Amino acid sequence: MGILLKFLFGIPFVIVEHSATRLNPPSGVKETIKTRLTLKFAGIVLPVSTILKNALESVQSANYQIIGNVVDTTFFVPKKDEKHNLKKRILHVSLLNDRYKNVSGIIRAVGYLRKIRSDFELHIVGDGLDKEPLMELAHHIQGQDEYIFSMVFY
Repeated sequence: MGILLKFLFGIPFVIVEHSATRLNPPSGVKETIKTRLTLKFAGIVLPVSTILKNALESVQSANYQIIGNVVDTTFFVPKKDEKHNLKKRILHVSLLNDRYKNVSGIIRAVGYLRKIRSDFELHIVGDGLDKEPLMELAHHIQGQDEYIFSMVFY
């Protein structure tokens, strides 16, 4: 659609790429052609990491600029109410594909960190093929501890 709008009306388009599935080359001739054309004619392609940029560049050269996944803390400011800010919150949101996102590594790291300090919570939001094993790992690591993880699956 972006290519069509560009050629019919001169409207440039931008691609913001977050998907770890793009780390793999496109499957099939049709998907490869579609991906190459889309990347080639985009005004700019904004992957969220160097690894993702390199994977996309292996398919098609384009105008790439990395824009990391960050939160603008000048716009998103925590509430000043002290009772709501007693614990720091770590948030992970993804399709819970452990191969690409290493969610199990995050859970294990939080388990180790919890032995040293307890002023934080880990919130995991997502759904996907690895949901059940990740939930089991979180519950196993959490053990008898009152509150390490808040896992929400949609």
